[in-house]
Amino acid sequence: MEKIDELKQLFKEMLIIVQEYGDSASYNAPKEILKRILSILEADADDADKFAEVKREYNNLFFPKSSLSEFCIWRDDFEERKKLNQPFSDITDRLWEILK
Repeated sequence: MEKIDELKQLFKEMLIIVQEYGDSASYNAPKEILKRILSILEADADDADKFAEVKREYNNLFFPKSSLSEFCIWRDDFEERKKLNQPFSDITDRLWEILK
């Protein structure tokens, strides 16, 4: 299933961004969820089962006003901030399309 491969790539990219720009104290839990999602996607299991598990875990990442729902890379320069945050926004948009 090519969606599984796309999910794997998107979650890897998301984890890299959160590791690089998210402070360690606030984002430890989401990092662990992302690692767990990647582990699920790498497992030797049926794609439908993987998809269902990933969808459950994904919902834990975006509670209102917590976790990754308010993730933002801050820079004083608006254009730089916009440029740095766009990849994360693109990833979350695509994940939403796949996992809704």
